[in-house]
Amino acid sequence: MSRIVILTNTYPYSGETFLENELKYIPNPNMAVICPIQIAGFHHVDSEKHKITVFHCMKKIILTDWIVSVGKGIYNIFKQNELKEIKKDRFMIKNFIKAIKFAIKSETAICAITRWIPVWNVDNESIVFYSYWFYEAAYIAARLHEIFPNSIFISRCHGYDLYKERHIGGYLPFRQYLLYSASAVYPISQQGVNYLLNNYGFQWENKIKVYRLGTERLFKPILRKEPDHIFTIVSCSNLVKVKRVHLLVKALMMTDLPLRWYHIGDGPMKESLLLLANELPKTIRWKFLGAIPNREVQKFYAEHYVDAFINVSESEGIPVSIMEALSYGIPAIATDVGGVSEIIEDGKNGFLLKKNFTSEELISAICVFGNLTKENSMMRINAATMWNEKYNAIKNYSQFYHEISGQL
Repeated sequence: MSRIVILTNTYPYSGETFLENELKYIPNPNMAVICPIQIAGFHHVDSEKHKITVFHCMKKIILTDWIVSVGKGIYNIFKQNELKEIKKDRFMIKNFIKAIKFAIKSETAICAITRWIPVWNVDNESIVFYSYWFYEAAYIAARLHEIFPNSIFISRCHGYDLYKERHIGGYLPFRQYLLYSASAVYPISQQGVNYLLNNYGFQWENKIKVYRLGTERLFKPILRKEPDHIFTIVSCSNLVKVKRVHLLVKALMMTDLPLRWYHIGDGPMKESLLLLANELPKTIRWKFLGAIPNREVQKFYAEHYVDAFINVSESEGIPVSIMEALSYGIPAIATDVGGVSEIIEDGKNGFLLKKNFTSEELISAICVFGNLTKENSMMRINAATMWNEKYNAIKNYSQFYHEISGQL
């Protein structure tokens, strides 16, 4: 009987809502094991509702694992010729240290997992090591595939684990090794596929295939405005530098259009953004809703007529926040970065901005929405249609696990 071992960062502790949404589509959850490689706080998501075993590998590490992992980690840097990649960049020493830390930490988890796989009582021919991230978890999966050579290693690929430009020194460890070891790598956008091929070689073309994420629409969308409706925009993101929420605030300072702005999400820039938002014109009513559960985010969309969703991030994969907005028929204004153009068709279900847009360009796009009538209704229909065709979780995840099953 086959078993899927899902290697991820923090689930079920926190921070991986989209993996949680995916789990219900596993055909035989009793034969799945989740291995989080980090422990993020003490909050514990209810993983039992999916009937999936959670193996806390980082809690099973013993002293000798660290001793063994130092040698194995350094050895693998030389074995996989990783020095060749490290030498390409002027941050050579920093990247070498990064590779050592990366490999040693990963090897400790591997020690714990290899001790426990025999307890699961499965033939290694029937194991799929599925990494949710193309980073440390993928390295662990690749090494486990080495140890259990008849197993299969596959990985998803998102954003921070894909784009080396997001990392100091522009270096992601063991890229060639991971691509060589994997049976399949699944970026969540076509742009991700192109990025891997252009940066690491077209020899991996047969292994790399788009498999999109998806969202579930939990509530019936609101279809009509209230008679006293005020033009409403929403943004939803962590309040961190890369999301550039401050640029949205600065653009809103340039209009006297009466509107409501809600931001969903929290983060280290919250206080500075609150101070900046206090300078907005009196015609703008705004509120920071903070970090709220996904169900509450969707409930908000279902209960409020939102005219436009705003995402001005500097870097993205395929923003799940945009998927959720589209599912409720909310068109979006977003920067044309990463795979955003795969989900927003300019002028059809929203508007695309260039990466280095001006405040004038952003507020102009917002004001266009404020003046649309019939066109806005068509955009709302197109938004919901785009979600249903490409980003419907029921379709996407069912197909994904069907393909995984076919790997066995």
